[in-house]
Amino acid sequence: MNEEDKIQLIESYLLKRLPEDESLVFEQRLKNDPELVTEVAFNKSIINGIELNGKLSKFREHLNSLREESSKNTVIATTSKPADNSKDHKGWRVKQGQWRWMSGIAAIFLITFGSYLYIHSHSDQALFSKYYQPYPGSVQISVLRGEGTDQSLELQAIQAYTNGNYQRAVSLLEAVIEKKPADVNWCIFLGIAYLELNDFKQAEYNLNKVALNSKNIYFIQGQWYLALTFLKDHQTAKARAVLENLKRGKGVYSQKAKNLLKDM
Repeated sequence: MNEEDKIQLIESYLLKRLPEDESLVFEQRLKNDPELVTEVAFNKSIINGIELNGKLSKFREHLNSLREESSKNTVIATTSKPADNSKDHKGWRVKQGQWRWMSGIAAIFLITFGSYLYIHSHSDQALFSKYYQPYPGSVQISVLRGEGTDQSLELQAIQAYTNGNYQRAVSLLEAVIEKKPADVNWCIFLGIAYLELNDFKQAEYNLNKVALNSKNIYFIQGQWYLALTFLKDHQTAKARAVLENLKRGKGVYSQKAKNLLKDM
């Protein structure tokens, strides 16, 4: 089973989409495969982050609908004002006051929530700048030179990455991965290059390949840069979910995750 099929299987299990017999087989595998347990836990934290992000989106939609409804009814009340000497005038004034009150409440919510999003987005950028440094390409250069075979394309790719020429690095790294589709190591550099170019979708796609593969030598680093990608893209709930999983480990990146979570 390749990595993409494994990820789909894990997601289907977590989202309860597997048939009962396949789910039982999968659970049996979990009892005997510690690496699979780690990957399932990581995917679960991502899914939880996505769900939280979805709830925030629904909350924003609800506030917008409340504002639109309030505005519509205020217009109706204004255009259908009865004569001052009408017996309905008093009732009309009450209704108009109610709509103004509702409009005011909706405005307060929207201003407060909008301010929160504005401040939060700037906070995300500040935190990203504080914690982000591209992963050094010198590590991969050493690996290539140690292999002793013709690695001209790979060296060109990693040198472009190391020199900060990320547009060229993307083109060359894509060619390397096409040449070596089973070598997931290159995906961390491609993901970071896309992150530097603010292509968050491609950055997430490539970093996920590393972060979800516990056998990869950049497994931990992949999680760290995936979290930073979510942070820069203002997907804070997803970033937090990845960091919560990362902090449970040991080492430098576990401590980085703990520090970043404290600052968020």
